[in-house]
Amino acid sequence: MPPTVTAVKWLSWEAREAEVRLRAGRHEIKAFCHPCGLREGDTVDWVLNVFESRDVMRSDSIAEDFIPSSEGPYAYKVFGRVVDAKKRLVTVGEIRLTVDLPLPGDVQQGETVQFVCDRIDV
Repeated sequence: MPPTVTAVKWLSWEAREAEVRLRAGRHEIKAFCHPCGLREGDTVDWVLNVFESRDVMRSDSIAEDFIPSSEGPYAYKVFGRVVDAKKRLVTVGEIRLTVDLPLPGDVQQGETVQFVCDRIDV
């Protein structure tokens, strides 16, 4: 089941910028949304965009998770499952992400990667 919006905190109503909380199963993240037209209870069935990623590498972890980082309000260390390495598509549970950097060349579909990102956009 795709992530659901659990909260919307307007940063600027005029600019349509908001902080959005999303939940899918046990995974919950805080993401940036612009222009934002989402409301609490909406379903987000599209791929989210990852910005300012770094330290992208294969992971020995089998767990998929978001670990909040102290580097910023939307920053996370992400452990995700590779869906399509060429398209840089990764999932964390039911949350789909496109990473802004190439994945390691030897990583295969179904393997876990990890990276740090400064922001996830809806």
